[in-house]
Amino acid sequence: MLSHPVAGHSYESFALENLISAAGPDFRPYHYRTARGDEVDLVLGRGGSPALAIEVKRSTAPEASASLLRSRDDLGQPDTYLVHPDSDEEPYKVNGVTVIGLGQLVEMLNGR
Repeated sequence: MLSHPVAGHSYESFALENLISAAGPDFRPYHYRTARGDEVDLVLGRGGSPALAIEVKRSTAPEASASLLRSRDDLGQPDTYLVHPDSDEEPYKVNGVTVIGLGQLVEMLNGR
């Protein structure tokens, strides 16, 4: 089932639904995409400004793409997360992007 072509899209939808729910009413969720194709799966805005930029990947070893880094810069450098399926691994940073498991980020958002 995990090798099915829509598995990544299905995981992304599941993750986004859980993240938006965990963020609660204080955040406004939206998708960010530029004319050149740079995008971020989920931007959580607060007070009219982007507070968090979140990219979801089904890979257990995700990498921050150039598109994500450019989008983060366009958005004014909000806290940026690259979300992957949960593991026992501690969150870590690469190029200023926090790589974190879905459950860990949901817990963090629930605590905000």
